Amino acid sequence: MFNVVGLPIVESCMMGYNASIFAYGMTGAGKTFTMLGSMSAPEQRGLAPRIFEALFQRIAEAEDIAVRCCPLPHNAFIRCCMDSQVGRGG
Repeated sequence: MFNVVGLPIVESCMMGYNASIFAYGMTGAGKTFTMLGSMSAPEQRGLAPRIFEALFQRIAEAEDIAVRCCPLPHNAFIRCCMDSQVGRGG
């Protein structure tokens, strides 16, 4: 999964593109485990820790680079879109 999804994201970020991963699916399908994995077992790390490790490794090798990370709270966008005041001057 990391080679298919994670590495292309790292490469895109290093070229200056914004990147995000959206995990969607039924309750219990494994979204959280896919994204985070097991912190106690390095071989079971999820996408996020692997991507950050690869990204910071690449940043350490690069020159003149700026990094900004903006993690969003769980369901933040959905709550914002469903807020009845959004787009109504409120």
